[in-house]
Amino acid sequence: MRRLTLLLFIGLFHISLYADALTIENISANIQKGLQTRIKGQNKPIIQNIYAQTGNKPLWIGSQNKTKTSHLIQALNDPLFNYKNKSFDQTSIKNLFYQLDNGEISQSKQAAAYANLDLVLTSSMVR
Repeated sequence: MRRLTLLLFIGLFHISLYADALTIENISANIQKGLQTRIKGQNKPIIQNIYAQTGNKPLWIGSQNKTKTSHLIQALNDPLFNYKNKSFDQTSIKNLFYQLDNGEISQSKQAAAYANLDLVLTSSMVR
């Protein structure tokens, strides 16, 4: 079952960015907003510092980050890394990938959804 879930993640992973309304700049602006409103807890300063170092650019979104994201998702499912079988927001990650890949999120809200996905992946990595 875990292997099937991993294959589903990898299969749903191909994310393409649309040139019109969906740009890296829009996603970056939504990441900056999300850092203030969505990220909570003791890891917030660490996550803010990571994005500050990259100019609030997405760390996991886009074709240039596909391999890195795939490795992170594999690590979250790997019993050697996640030996306590913690969720690390895997349900949220899976749902966001599914909704974005199947067009369930309107084009006007896609930049915010990609930013949210990037923040959730970063938070999972930090934890």
